[in-house]
Amino acid sequence: MGINASGDVPGYADVDNGIEHAVLWTQGVIHDLGALPGGQLSWANGMNDRGDIVGSSNSGTNEPHALLWHKHGRVQDLGVLSGGYYSEAWAVNIYGEVVGSSNNGSGATHAFLWTKRTGMQDLGTLPGGGSAGANSINNLGQAAGGSDTWSHGRYYCCRAFLWSKDKKIEDLGTLRGGDWATASAVNNSGEVVGVSNGHAFVWSRAHGMQDLNDLISRNSGWILQWAIAINDRGQITGWGTINRQTHAFLLTRTDQPPWSCK
Repeated sequence: MGINASGDVPGYADVDNGIEHAVLWTQGVIHDLGALPGGQLSWANGMNDRGDIVGSSNSGTNEPHALLWHKHGRVQDLGVLSGGYYSEAWAVNIYGEVVGSSNNGSGATHAFLWTKRTGMQDLGTLPGGGSAGANSINNLGQAAGGSDTWSHGRYYCCRAFLWSKDKKIEDLGTLRGGDWATASAVNNSGEVVGVSNGHAFVWSRAHGMQDLNDLISRNSGWILQWAIAINDRGQITGWGTINRQTHAFLLTRTDQPPWSCK
């Protein structure tokens, strides 16, 4: 589910006839991270360069809670939003700040930010929205994800958002006037990637939302469908089709389009 600068990989694995546990693969060895007391299932979704891992596990209540596995082995239940009963953590930055999603007292699912100082904070939704989830956080504390919203008398099922520490949640729009988008990742320059209306996108403050298919050679054979991650060099990974077959892609930025895709 991820990789850090040391080459450590978090994820999950079958441990006993369909029972899955969070695992860490490091230096050629896979380690079972276990589950919450009373629980059988756990998943590791992200990891930072310090060695902190985030994910979720069920417990005696059988509902998953967001977890933080600290680099020294301590496991911390991050709880839920007020009135909620489940949560899941998706990403953690170098400062140990965690984002994910949790339901609340109204039954809606909202994006959250957890910090050691403040605990779990509700990041809300885009205006008029009922649900949201955060998928990524950078070292500036900016979070990216998806939220439904109500705009101009029309209900949108999902829009990509960027949340910043000034408490501002920003609608990043959609491609070609469509009505669906979600953000997968944000790098430390504030560049966001994700999917909108079946096409992979990159968003920046300077250029807004751009279809990655418009930035590569028209003769490449690729249709880039979902951008999953972006690093601080601007390289983007995801998946799409080439010659009608589904493949993973690595997109490398050049000074001018077309960008290199392989």
